[in-house]
Amino acid sequence: MIKSNGTNDFIDNNYNKYKWSANLYETAEEIHRFFTHIGIYGKRVIKIDAIGCMPSSFGHWKALAIDALKQAGYIRYRNARKDEIELYDGTVRSANDCEEIFRHARTERRVTLEEPLRILFEDGSTLELQPIAGKGLRIGYNTLPAEMKDGINHHQFDLNDLFASCLSGEKFDSFHMKSANEYRNINHPYIRYETITYTYAFEFGSTEITIQDLTACRYEVFCTDYYHSRITCGDFADIVTQKEQIPIYDGLAGLMKIYPANSSDENLSLLSDCFTVPYDLPRIYNELLVENFDPYHPFNKEARRNSYDYYYWNYFTQESIIKTVHQATKKLEKIKDLNLSDQCRFLSYRADRHSDEEIRNLIDMEIDFTERFSKRLLGLAKHTPNYTAICFAGP
Repeated sequence: MIKSNGTNDFIDNNYNKYKWSANLYETAEEIHRFFTHIGIYGKRVIKIDAIGCMPSSFGHWKALAIDALKQAGYIRYRNARKDEIELYDGTVRSANDCEEIFRHARTERRVTLEEPLRILFEDGSTLELQPIAGKGLRIGYNTLPAEMKDGINHHQFDLNDLFASCLSGEKFDSFHMKSANEYRNINHPYIRYETITYTYAFEFGSTEITIQDLTACRYEVFCTDYYHSRITCGDFADIVTQKEQIPIYDGLAGLMKIYPANSSDENLSLLSDCFTVPYDLPRIYNELLVENFDPYHPFNKEARRNSYDYYYWNYFTQESIIKTVHQATKKLEKIKDLNLSDQCRFLSYRADRHSDEEIRNLIDMEIDFTERFSKRLLGLAKHTPNYTAICFAGP
């Protein structure tokens, strides 16, 4: 077991991985011993939920439906460029005309998460779980407030809508854990790393809920009981509220990677502190990272130029990153007080290309993204003392 230094002093009731007091359990014996100690076996489930958002839900439910219909032989071919579907009888239809077909396709009750899963029992206690790839399972017991919803991203869906029919009223009977060695290509088609994948299975009556780690803090949750394991894609789509936000990913899902480093050749697949954004960093960080880049940092000697390069590896000290976050926070507070026209100018938005409502929405999302990014980056800078640098690696 690796003991956490977290104190559960969450700000604004938002989850923060560095402040969570959950310890990391490395073996099945440690986990079983802890479950026995807290008396969790035999408790009856009321609901299940999760912090933050579901990364795989961003517009992907139709892709799930298409995959399921292909496997069933209902769809022969999809022309993604023309957005057309060829059905089993040879007819070709626009994908927009197939939405009702997509909604009736059946898929697995399976979601991808990157912040804690919570199981609420009838006595009011909660079990909080999050696997860390290749390392073990973080487990908390009554450590996260029941009303907590947001984390690195805003809460996006009610997980209980997906699993209630499997779990509600069932008792937690048993637990088992499996591990397997896997080879994965990481960052380069010719470089392969061996990783250990852990699977954690929780039995609730006749239902088994499985948690399987992926990379870093990202993991899958799915039902392995065949009777309960399927759901229509339409029902799946209706669960997700699609709160409009720019997501931040714990792990390697995005193009722009930010991670701690002790060398210029870190194995990112096992870095639980690595996080990414889909494309661009918050806009006000671009200028600040250029300003605070140190070409004399030992790891920056291999840089293609003596300045910050979005498409390359850029290394900063923790102290430099803390300074950058404070600068960004002050700058953002000033931008919030400006009128819409000046906000567009400072954030480099072309107001003439959007309506006032559209530009207001874009600016609000950018401000929200910057605030969440700053919190995550500051946590990384303050809580990685075993590393000598923080890297910003472009696509």
